[in-house]
Amino acid sequence: MSKRETLIVAIWKEKLTYKQSVVAVKRIAQGIQKKQWPFLIGIAPNPFAYVGVANELRDTGMRLVAQNILWEAESGSFIGEVTSSMLGEVGCDYVIVGHSERRRYFHEDDNIIARKAEAAIAAGAKPILCIGDSKEEKEAGKTADVLRRQLTETFDRLGSVLNGEQLLIAYEPVWAISTWRSNRPLPEGAEIAELHAHIRAIITELVGSSLANSIPLIYGGSVSGDNAADYFSYEETEGALVGGASKTPESFLATLAAAKRGMERRASKGNASIHD
Repeated sequence: MSKRETLIVAIWKEKLTYKQSVVAVKRIAQGIQKKQWPFLIGIAPNPFAYVGVANELRDTGMRLVAQNILWEAESGSFIGEVTSSMLGEVGCDYVIVGHSERRRYFHEDDNIIARKAEAAIAAGAKPILCIGDSKEEKEAGKTADVLRRQLTETFDRLGSVLNGEQLLIAYEPVWAISTWRSNRPLPEGAEIAELHAHIRAIITELVGSSLANSIPLIYGGSVSGDNAADYFSYEETEGALVGGASKTPESFLATLAAAKRGMERRASKGNASIHD
């Protein structure tokens, strides 16, 4: 099995209120206790619930994941934003940057996203850099160019001081996300494994093999209990961002259980890989 960090994150976006978030964390904690999990488990609640969720996560082994971070120095005035010092104070472990909804609805470009990744590292948290292609880009054969462009800005900004323990990369194909699902079938585990291998090759071109081989690659695109076992049966998939299937504790726990089965299947086959 890979020695790189493996992480599965429940992303609640704005779907759960403060009280609902606290209750959900308690139920997930009850569901995972007394079991051994071959991966880390993260919770990304809405910012209003960070403090309450952080309190519930203590002693559970789960990690707090922020959905966003301010990209500017904190000397200015940015109403409504969450700063690096705020996240550091609450004990945030990871920060999601470059999510497709932030790119699309809030017009965040690659430069802003790179600065957010830098801010997350300054806060002592690990950025989860989301990259991905749209249906139109995929059909036009532009996937590789899109992913390379999205990666280049961050590595240009951070590459000289970055190590593989500071960053995770999430391949998040817009065409596979439930919000904007096309008629195209969801990708199977083998396809995601191939894409992750290609992404690692791009990173190698940008920053060299040593750093590229140390960065975990995770997947986000309608991951659920129905497909997680397939995705995690390939060693190239080292985690997941779980959106819709994390809205209830039961569906998220089912996804975790399926991912665990996939990793056990991988191990029984001798570290299943697209290269086998």
